[in-house]
Amino acid sequence: MNLTLYFSLTNPADIGEARCENEPYETKGGTSLLKDRPVGAALNRDISVGEAAEAALDAFISKREKARLVSEGERAAEQSWKASVRKFNAAREAEERQMRLEWIKHQREVYRRRFQEKDALVEKLEGAN
Repeated sequence: MNLTLYFSLTNPADIGEARCENEPYETKGGTSLLKDRPVGAALNRDISVGEAAEAALDAFISKREKARLVSEGERAAEQSWKASVRKFNAAREAEERQMRLEWIKHQREVYRRRFQEKDALVEKLEGAN
């Protein structure tokens, strides 16, 4: 007699019970859940229904938020947060501009010195002739 393990998805008491392969194994609806599948076979993982429900909830929330913004305007906390973000970004951009200016001045000084070195080298080589 060939024994195969089948697990009942509806009755936790049946978990781990060995059943004979020839025994009928049916659920309430009369359809076999695991009889036709080997142990360890993948179950249906269709998540499209849940994804559609989540998309519908997101759309509903967005619609309500837009309606609230039209009727009430932004909340004080959001306004102050956005103002602080604008202030922070402005300060960061000013700092970046200053750093870039310093870098360009440094590069200008480096190239000026190199130009003087090359100019002195040209004069030295022309004077040697």
